[in-house]
Amino acid sequence: MLKKSLLALALAGTASFAANAVDNDITGAVGVALSKQGAANETSFPIASLTGTKLTYNFNDAAATTPVSTGDKLVVSVSGATFGLGTAVLATFVDAGAGNAIVAHATPVYTNSNTATITLGAVTGTLDTADAIDITGLIFEGTSAIASGKVEVTVHLVDSAGSTVFGSKKVTVFELKDQFTNVVASALDGAIQVSESRKEFAASATTDVLSLTVSETANATMTTYVEAQPTKVTYTISAERGFAYLDTDSDGTNDLAIVGASTLVNGQDTFVTTFSADKSQAIVTQTVVDTVAANAGLDTAVTITIPGGDSKTVINRDTFKVVSTEIAYADNASKAGTFTGTANLVAGEWTIAGGSIVNVTGMPFSSGISQYVVISNTSTSAGVAELVAFVDGASTSHTLTTPIAANGVSNLTTEIKALAVSQGWADKTVTFEIVVTVPKASISAHSLFYVAGDTDRQSLPVTVD
Repeated sequence: MLKKSLLALALAGTASFAANAVDNDITGAVGVALSKQGAANETSFPIASLTGTKLTYNFNDAAATTPVSTGDKLVVSVSGATFGLGTAVLATFVDAGAGNAIVAHATPVYTNSNTATITLGAVTGTLDTADAIDITGLIFEGTSAIASGKVEVTVHLVDSAGSTVFGSKKVTVFELKDQFTNVVASALDGAIQVSESRKEFAASATTDVLSLTVSETANATMTTYVEAQPTKVTYTISAERGFAYLDTDSDGTNDLAIVGASTLVNGQDTFVTTFSADKSQAIVTQTVVDTVAANAGLDTAVTITIPGGDSKTVINRDTFKVVSTEIAYADNASKAGTFTGTANLVAGEWTIAGGSIVNVTGMPFSSGISQYVVISNTSTSAGVAELVAFVDGASTSHTLTTPIAANGVSNLTTEIKALAVSQGWADKTVTFEIVVTVPKASISAHSLFYVAGDTDRQSLPVTVD
């Protein structure tokens, strides 16, 4: 027992052993981050395999000349796991100071599958603040550790009477964390040039690049023990308007390609792009190829080049997401697994540069219904307009001959009604985008429909982007 504390207890009646052991601490294999994916099928986690390899219970209390004495007990308790097969806790006294101290101890007694109690024997010499007890032989059972995700160990001393606990310290030995993260490093940002009839982005480009990063070191302190080895990454990218436009001549075969490539780690991974049945999503599959070095790992920096057109076709506004990122891997037991990354990452948009877009939602073209669409232009510059019609899940583009007059109001109704006849919109509801070569600040619009002979007018939602 703590002799100084016993004296204080006799004199004051209220002192405790904690006063002399409050500064004790635990170092060594603490705070280790392990791969949750790599460890998925581990049967045990030996402390000897972790960074630090052991726990060291340090006597840091300078006020205690004799921190322990014969009969005191060192208690090691595990939470978040039970002891694994082969556990053989060993407490080894380390005389690191100048007191030439020796502390004998008995064989551990195990209780409740998670507690080892070691009775300390005779103390010779003088203990000082540099002395410690190394705790080795801990093995944490795999299933319980994986279920909890975090394994902690508490070490404390108990006096020979079993009535007073002192010097208690609790540390996290290891925690299971995701090995992988995924982010959009650089989003799509194509600016569709009205001055180029919307057939090019800025600088005459017809493609845009999405940059993605999948990190294998989600936690900077993660050890390579039980590391997962990625084998494939599948990126699913959605476009609000879909990717059917890649088939520019509508013959059933894509004329434009979405191309994946990598720049890190070894630049040898391969990429294949496929599409969902409705062409709303592009699925880019990256296969890990370790041709430069064994287990060089995943190429973590990826670019996906998406064409807007071929300089002959109109590029439409669109918004994109990385709907899902699935990382296939082999865990430390060589069993296959899949990590699902952060979903629905914003991947950018294609916008109109040098003009504006009038959005008209839900115009009916049923028998007996009349339509009305006008655009006001307050600028001193006249413009032209192109109408993109969305009907039955498809879009068509039509250049309008009606000019957008400067400082005036332009009625597009007659031309739109003629399109309804030629395009077969009868008995359908159509949504329009009217692209105008005049900046947004100068454009406003109004749209409505009504039943012939009826004075009631039904306005439609109209916005200008």
